[in-house]
This record gives sequence, C-alpha cells and structure tokens, in this order.
Amino acid sequence: MPKDWDAIQHILKNQLKPGIFQAWIRPLVGNIQGSDLILEAPNPFVAGWIRQHMLEDILTAVRQVLGSQTSVQITAKKGTRGQSSRRHEPNEPLTLPMDPAIKTAEMAFNADFRFEDFVVGPSNEMAYMAAHHFSSRNFASDQLFLCAPTGLGKTHLIHAIGHSVIKASNRSRLRVACLSAEDFANQMIMSLKAREIERFKARYREQVDVLLLEDIHFFQGKEKIQDELICTLNALAQHGSKVVFTSTFFPKELKAVNPHLASRLSQGFMAEIAPPDFETRRKIVACKAKKFQIALPEGIQNILAEHLNHDVRQLESCIKNLALKVKLLNRPADRDMLVDVLSHYETSNTILDLPRIVDFVCKTYSLSPQELKSKSRKRHLVLARNTVFLLARQHTGLSLNEIGASLNRRHSTVLKGIANLEKAIKDDTRFGQEVQRTIGHLLAPDPKGHVPTLRSP
Repeated sequence: MPKDWDAIQHILKNQLKPGIFQAWIRPLVGNIQGSDLILEAPNPFVAGWIRQHMLEDILTAVRQVLGSQTSVQITAKKGTRGQSSRRHEPNEPLTLPMDPAIKTAEMAFNADFRFEDFVVGPSNEMAYMAAHHFSSRNFASDQLFLCAPTGLGKTHLIHAIGHSVIKASNRSRLRVACLSAEDFANQMIMSLKAREIERFKARYREQVDVLLLEDIHFFQGKEKIQDELICTLNALAQHGSKVVFTSTFFPKELKAVNPHLASRLSQGFMAEIAPPDFETRRKIVACKAKKFQIALPEGIQNILAEHLNHDVRQLESCIKNLALKVKLLNRPADRDMLVDVLSHYETSNTILDLPRIVDFVCKTYSLSPQELKSKSRKRHLVLARNTVFLLARQHTGLSLNEIGASLNRRHSTVLKGIANLEKAIKDDTRFGQEVQRTIGHLLAPDPKGHVPTLRSP
C-alpha cells in the first residue's frame, strides 16, 4: 500500500538526518505482501548497507504504522544479484544515490538556525562575529574553524552561514555543501564500492562554492579519507571556494591525523565557543521561551539560567518540555512544575572532580575502580571509561593526557571515546538519550539515592 509506505517514510524523515534519508531511504520502493514489508533497493550494495545500518530504525517506523507483527525484507532490484548476495560481480554496475549535501537557494538549511536567532554573549561573541563576517565579503580568510563542546552552537552557526551566503550571493544557484565528516566518509566509501569515485571527487572538488564540514575529529585514524580530503581542500582553494570546519577539538589536539591535513585545518581563522555566562543564559531562556510561546516569571528564568549552565541544547530542551507541560496541564508555569522538569536534566548543583566522577560511573555500571583501569575492552567497560572521559572533559580542568593517565589510557583513546559519546548525544539516538539521562543523575541525583543502570548499545 503506497500510503502506508509514505507514512513510514514520513516517520523516518523526521527521525533521520536529511542527508541519510535522501541517500538511503528515498531510493527504496516499498510493497506490502501479507505481513511483510518488502523494500526494494536500487542495487545489492545499497540493500546490504541498509540491512547492516538502518534495519532497526526502519522496523521501529514500520511497526508504528503497520503493527508489531510486521517484518521487513530488504531486496535488490531485479536484474542485479539476488537478495542473499553480499558481494557484486566485477562487471556489475552500481549507482551512487544522488548526493543530498549540495544545497542551492531552493534547498533550505534549518530554519531555526539563523544569525538573528543566535544569542550573543562574551563566551561566543568572537565565533559569532567571525561566522557573520565570513558570510560576507569582508572576511580576510576563506577558511573558518569553529571549536566548542557539544550543545553550544556550532551547528547553529554553520547553518546560519549557509543561510547567509546563499542570501548574499548574486548567483541564483550558489552551491553549498553542508555535511558531517561521517557523511563525507560514508559517501566516499560508497562511491568506491559503486566504482564511482571519480564522480565523488568531481562533486566536492569542482561543484562546491562553500563547504561546511562538521565534526572533523571523525577523520582521526582514517588515512585514505584524510588523503582525499586534502586533495579536495587543495582543489577548493584553487577555485577560491570557502570552507568552514567544526569540531569538539582544536587541530593541535587531534591524533592520527596527516600533518598536511592538520596544517590545512589550522591555516584559517580559529574561534572557540565557551559555555555561556549567567546573563547570556538568561537571554537564551527569554529567547527560547518566546519561541515556544510560554510566559516564564523572572524567578523561573533565573533558576533555569542558574542550573542549566553548560549546554544550550539541554537548556532549550528543558524549556520546550516545560512549555508542553504548561499546555497539557492548562496552568501557568510555577516553581513545582519547574523542579519536576529539571529533575530529568543535568544541573549544576554539584561541583565535580575526577574521584567523584569515577565513583559515580563505577556505581552506575556496577564496576570496581580496578576494572575501570584494567586492560579489558569488554563493551560495558569501554562505555564506562568513555563516560568518565566525557564528564572529566566537561566538568574538570584536566587535560586529555591527565584524564587518560587516571585510567591508564592514552590521549588518543580519550579523544576517540569522547567523540563517540558526543556523537550519540548530538544525533539524539536512543542510546545518546540514555547516556544524557544517566549523566544527568550525577548532578541531579534521585532523592532516594537511586543510581540508574546504563545498557550498552
């Protein structure tokens, strides 16, 4: 039933990144046969990739529409190798899905992420001014590097740049590529398997006027992809194209990165976003309250600004949930309502140090400090260590080397662990949400002393 497949696609479109949806879900043809949904992919490679990476997301959406008894089968289009095939013959052509990352004036960025919606304060003023001037013709550099912890506005600024350069351009179809480093890597791997690497190279070297590349720390340890990025950046520089990078880490902090790439990342203007101060947070609260159409007394605004002080994304989420509660209960926001909503978020009631973080993580995962420091790489131990790394990075003044030494781990291991957890949180996956909730209990513990158990993904 085409309407059922359309409804399933609509759910997936709201859950997945736009690039992922357009590249992998949009090309599928859906047909219902009995209690099975048959999804036909354009070729065996796409079918195999979806089975490996997206089947759980598809099943969740399917069962929302068709019920819990429905199963999903992924097949390849007839004329290619059969469903059970995992490889393709040397003479079998594969087609690379149309790239969704290249945006023109007709393909809008996130409508909420514009310069006029960005609340400026001392902690982000330099990054904001750099991004704003970069979008005009009054910036001395064609390259910008934005560095900040998760949730402080890197994605907002990079989308604002996209909006602004398209609006300011006198060209009707300015070509702006906006994607994550992981998307870039996945597209390159897919193009290699599809034997269309030249098309991939041409796409980013010759068809891009502005490249907006997020989370470049993902490239650590990926030598071949780094080589391709270096060539891409060289080609873009020759064409006079502009490039913006974002990352949780500055180039000098990255490990297993080609020196030429590290040099290229460092050659433009670099700006850091720090956690906002109290007055800036108050402005953010007022701005978000207006966005969600909720009247917040000054006292409640102050409490929000005081207790949610290191993650703007979390602050916005809290206000959104408070607004929903106001509408559901049909009464004004008050202190009791706020306390209830705040209990689900990480707040700043407690000053953290490394011993407290380690103690909390050990209780959460039912581990001993000795197990945490051991050489074992069992999944739950790796996850526990990564949680320590992330919390120590966010809440202590320790360097990455000092954090690693506390658990007998190298700088590069700390870097990778932090990046993995931050990605899960940023992508708002089910696992990322669980990580966020569990971390929240450290700073806003349950009154009964309950410590939640976090499951491995």
